[in-house]
Amino acid sequence: MNFRISRLLAPAVLLLLFCALPAVADTISGCATCNGASFTLTYNPTPVASDATSQTYSMFYTINVLGFNAAPTGSSIYVKAIGVKPSSNILDPSTLASAPGGVSNWSNPLITGSLSANACTDNSGNAFACAQANSLGSFNRFVVGNSGTFTWNLFIRVGSGTFTTADSIKAEFDDANGNKVGSLLSQNITASIAPVPVPEPASVTMFGTALIGAGAFFRRRLLR
Repeated sequence: MNFRISRLLAPAVLLLLFCALPAVADTISGCATCNGASFTLTYNPTPVASDATSQTYSMFYTINVLGFNAAPTGSSIYVKAIGVKPSSNILDPSTLASAPGGVSNWSNPLITGSLSANACTDNSGNAFACAQANSLGSFNRFVVGNSGTFTWNLFIRVGSGTFTTADSIKAEFDDANGNKVGSLLSQNITASIAPVPVPEPASVTMFGTALIGAGAFFRRRLLR
């Protein structure tokens, strides 16, 4: 009887364990152009849109500024622009689905071009999908020495069959006067599949309670 109970409950137990496991994304930090910050890139492997010649992928680019060291502690610094290149053939229109402070604070559609000390430049060829802040404000500001994260969800349209997870990323940081601070991030990174949401502890507890109740029910049924 105990074997039968275990066989009945095994799928639920495995589901509980699976849901409790967090997904981990690749993060880079400590690189020559990282300025002490850390950077994470994830993607959804299923295109959000496609047609005969193109596919559009959802990517999340996150900057964690804790540890930023290109300016004195207490300085106000702004994330001026970011760029991602998951393909040698990025197409227009690529867009922002979400961004710090809302997409209206950033160039949207994305600028297909390069990211230099002068922020995003629209050009053709082997280009980045670039998002540039329309201004410097509280939405893209952080104080050196404090924790903070900034995340962009980019819908990047590429030529069919050209998407790759071996990506290049860029980022520019400015001071309050609009002058570039530290190095212009230019780094290779391998994107990870976007993490699966982990259930809240309360949800896991409720599921566990239901599981115990189901076990007791099946045990009574089998003992009859």
